[in-house]
Formats: sequence, structure tokens, C-alpha cells
Amino acid sequence: MYRIQRLFFIILPMLFLSACSDELTGTSWVLTQISGDPAPVSGKAYLRFHENGDAIVEGSGGCNRFSGTFAVREEHLHIGPLIATR
Repeated sequence: MYRIQRLFFIILPMLFLSACSDELTGTSWVLTQISGDPAPVSGKAYLRFHENGDAIVEGSGGCNRFSGTFAVREEHLHIGPLIATR
């Protein structure tokens, strides 16, 4: 779970640049570096945004997978609740 939280704190600030969920839908984000250093799980940690009736976010912290819903309101990204594997 720590990796998932770390992934969100690293990648989510980049996503605040998006103005609405339509702009995120269909995009994928891959963690490749942290503060200029290669990510310990480079290429394995990712976020994917898609629509399946609801706006869905899914991803991996490099080992375990997670998914849930997301929404963009007033230029703020709201994610959750999430489910995850152990």
C-alpha cells in the first residue's frame, strides 16, 4: 500500500493540469523517475484513466493493482474510493 500512496503523491500533481475528466479519459501515465533519479519500479508503476459507464482510474504501484472512480471538479482531481490487491 505504501507504493500506491507514493505513486499518487508523485504523479497526481502532474494531473492537476487537466481541466476536466474528458481530458484525462483515455490517457495513461507511467512513473519513470523521481526527482531526476530512475524510479525503482520504472515502467511498472502506472495510472490509466478510462470510461466504462463511470470515470475509472486504474493502475499499479509496481506490484499490486488498484482501481476506482475519479472526477474533476473545479480543476481539482478527486479519486476514490479505491480497491487494491495485496
